[in-house]
Parts: sequence; structure tokens; C-alpha cells
Amino acid sequence: MPATNDENYIENDGARIWYSSYGSGSPVILLHGGLGHSGNWGYQIPALISNGYHAILIDSRGHGRSTRDARPYTYELMASDVLAVMDALNLEKAAFIG
Repeated sequence: MPATNDENYIENDGARIWYSSYGSGSPVILLHGGLGHSGNWGYQIPALISNGYHAILIDSRGHGRSTRDARPYTYELMASDVLAVMDALNLEKAAFIG
């Protein structure tokens, strides 16, 4: 993985959500699949950076470096985590891969 611009956690609705960002340009958020983690995108990040994109990786709640609480996973809860990361990065819109 290339050097990160930013790597941090945000607190959202009972969990600490980990994210990192790379490059600059139009934002692209990469969302891994179930039981995965952000490291699954290691080969795609250099290609996105070299093509002028701002790539953002998020470890979904309960995956990778992110924590979770006792509630079951829901798409609404996980979507709110993504929106919280977007708010932390001052992003109004982004493309998504995943």
C-alpha cells in the first residue's frame, strides 16, 4: 500500500470506524465485502492514485481495524458509518467501488 494522506478513526453510533485516504482528485470510496477489510484493495489504490483519484478506504464496522457494538449489522447502520467518514473528510459526494 502506498503512503497514506490521512489515517484515522471516527466515532459513529457505538463503533470506532477506521479509514485512510490516498492521492488527490475526485474522491472514490472503496467498500470491502463481508468478512473482508480495507487491505483487500491494495492492488487498486496505486492505479487510482496514478489516474488522479482521491482513494478512500474504510474498514466496515466489526471488520479490520473498526469496532462494533452488540447490535446486528444493518445496511442502514453501515451506510451511516460511510456518511460519517465522508463528513469527517468534508466530502459532499463520491464515487463508490464495492
